Amino acid sequence: MEQLKTTQVDGKKYKLTCENVKAEHLLKKGLRLEKKMKEIKKELDIIKTELIEIASSRRDKQQTTINIATVTGKTTITFRESYNVKNIEGIKGCISTIGSMFNDLFKIEEICKPTPKLKKFMTGKDTLGLKEYESIKKTLSKYLELKTTKPSVQFKEAK
Repeated sequence: MEQLKTTQVDGKKYKLTCENVKAEHLLKKGLRLEKKMKEIKKELDIIKTELIEIASSRRDKQQTTINIATVTGKTTITFRESYNVKNIEGIKGCISTIGSMFNDLFKIEEICKPTPKLKKFMTGKDTLGLKEYESIKKTLSKYLELKTTKPSVQFKEAK
């Protein structure tokens, strides 16, 4: 027969096996830590939101990464963006304007899904050698919207 130990939970004494006493203490500690972590995570989310606001005010349209350096350390906020097609029929109407390059910029399924090349095209990093780049970009802009996903925030301690 296993030896029993007495433990107290919420002012009440219990006789449990040594293993269950250890499990009780670990579970109690785990629950306390989990509660603290939730509180800390909530506070950290508020801090990240405020840092994102600061980074947004310092950001120009071409920047996806903002570094904020302080005496204490540095934070990097990365904005993730992608294009969404607002008007599928309008984009399909651009096939004749863009020509064979259309399939490089879009994938037509049930929805018209932009490819990674579209972001490069719209930001001017890759004009695909098109002479009428600006007018094509302007035409496409009518049917696209820039979607920003939740930015990531990283902290680094100063050395």
